Amino acid sequence: MPRHLVIQSDNTTAQAKNSVVSLFLAFLVAKGYFATATINFLTVGHTHEDVDRLFALILLLVLGPLSWETPKEMNELIQKALTYFCQTKNEELFVEEIGQIRNFDTWLGSMGIHLYNAFVSRGGKEASHSFTYKVRSDLTAAQVQSLPRRKRQFEEHEEDVFAIVKGRMHMVKTQSPVLALPHCLLSSVQGLQPPQVKQVRTIPEARRKELRNLATRLTEGAEKYPHAAEVITKRLAGIAEEEEAASFECLSDPVESRQPVASTSNQYYEHLPDTAWRLLASFRRVPAGQ
Repeated sequence: MPRHLVIQSDNTTAQAKNSVVSLFLAFLVAKGYFATATINFLTVGHTHEDVDRLFALILLLVLGPLSWETPKEMNELIQKALTYFCQTKNEELFVEEIGQIRNFDTWLGSMGIHLYNAFVSRGGKEASHSFTYKVRSDLTAAQVQSLPRRKRQFEEHEEDVFAIVKGRMHMVKTQSPVLALPHCLLSSVQGLQPPQVKQVRTIPEARRKELRNLATRLTEGAEKYPHAAEVITKRLAGIAEEEEAASFECLSDPVESRQPVASTSNQYYEHLPDTAWRLLASFRRVPAGQ
């Protein structure tokens, strides 16, 4: 496990830019699995990110000549076709269909914390796009100095988790730290992952009719796709294969004692290593008269 978690995400409140995801990152820092957690949201029109290149390769596979009919077959195709590409970059590729997700809302909701007001643009002001979570003892002197002076609702603890927020990841100036997860509330969260999963949504009748018609066309058309039709029919009948929600096995590992986070010369994120070498210049002394 890396010491610092850094996530790069699309700018969507429905998936990652919301209170639940932020609270889970704060929870991971509070429990000591990471010294800090940072999530950055990409700007509109980000067409040249490294992850987009991978998506382009996947799109070529998906839209290519018939080589798959079902999600399972598509996953196997992607795994086989792109494993070598990822290995050349010293990366590991895992392709997995997610059939269920765990209920983080209820699990983290036991703390009674709701983070809000910064995830959506409105009133002529942009939403924030960069969030870092760190414990009180790792705040810089400047961040401690800028803490708002308010009536204390919770007893201060060196492992209270604060959110350090700024407009964009390339900006240097940040907002005043916000108490995101008081240490005294951490004990109200039971276990290291949500025990329950989200209930599957009911397919509306109009959509069910569309899928039934699609399954019929897949078996009666000039080009037949029997495996795809079978999967659709089984899902409509509610007899699809049972899929377990992903579990966080890495969270079962023992947590090492918390070590202080040293500040670096990284002007954008003082808790992360420098991202590039500085340019240096040297000059050879030229003898007089030349």
